[in-house]
Amino acid sequence: ETEGFISIVGTSSREFATEAGPGEAHFAAEVALLDRDVVFEGKGDDSNGSHGGHLIIYHTPQVIQTIQGVAFKNFGQAGILGRYPIHFHMSNDCPHSLVSKNVIQESNQRCIIIHKSNDITIDDNVAFYTRGHCFVTETGAERRNTFSNNLGAKTVELGVTLGQSDSTFDVNDPRQNLASTFWVRSAENYWIGNVAAGAQKVGWWFEMVDSSSPQLPGG
Repeated sequence: ETEGFISIVGTSSREFATEAGPGEAHFAAEVALLDRDVVFEGKGDDSNGSHGGHLIIYHTPQVIQTIQGVAFKNFGQAGILGRYPIHFHMSNDCPHSLVSKNVIQESNQRCIIIHKSNDITIDDNVAFYTRGHCFVTETGAERRNTFSNNLGAKTVELGVTLGQSDSTFDVNDPRQNLASTFWVRSAENYWIGNVAAGAQKVGWWFEMVDSSSPQLPGG
């Protein structure tokens, strides 16, 4: 392995850089705390080593959901559609629901997925070393969700067939197997202050398709 070093010769009065200053903003680095007092961790007893735990909020319109300040490790079940660390599934309008200050680390499949659910705030979460698309609006039918101040770092290939663009199901389609930290399929959401760092393939992907056509495998 190659190691890199930074050496400063002599003296320098330059202060540490941040986006707000002082110093030079393009030298600013993202720093994240990966520890949380509460940890949800997949047990790892499945015969498939890429199957951990998963969390789904399922068909709960008008119910306030709060997931805040916890860590998810070994979550996601690679190759099974819908099995993700945090997944809002067809919950319609969910005003005042909040997913905030969580850590998703070493996910087997994706991170925070919003599927046909609206009005959710996804704020100040960290995803590190995760497989497949990470922060997602899945079909293009998602509305008025706010993704703010989230950090995704080291997003890597999913490595299995899932039927969507972060997996390989058509070797002749160049859009396949392109895991992206932010996979955006609906422009009717808010994206504020988010950062993609060190993605293996794509940091941001606005994959807008014909919303009248089927968006998931099988229709």
